[in-house]
Amino acid sequence: MATKITYLPTAQNDLQDIFDYIATDNSTAAEHYLNLIKATCERTGAYPFLGRRYDERYSYVVSHQHLIFYSYDRLSDTVTIARIIHTARDISSLI
Repeated sequence: MATKITYLPTAQNDLQDIFDYIATDNSTAAEHYLNLIKATCERTGAYPFLGRRYDERYSYVVSHQHLIFYSYDRLSDTVTIARIIHTARDISSLI
């Protein structure tokens, strides 16, 4: 069975914010960048233990200039994407 990937509303908002920010200059680049982030999320679903632990709730993986915070539930075989945050931001205040 394939791992299910879900996005919390906060992660969906993060994706929209990232797209909006980049699209002000170049909507094609914004779509491409979001596709790269989503591909990293898909890989995380395939290999949920590759990420580094952030705290007791989340692990994270790096996708270019963003950190993707997620949790993995073994029972349901589900990766839940919680946040997607630019590395220059104050991570601890956003998680």
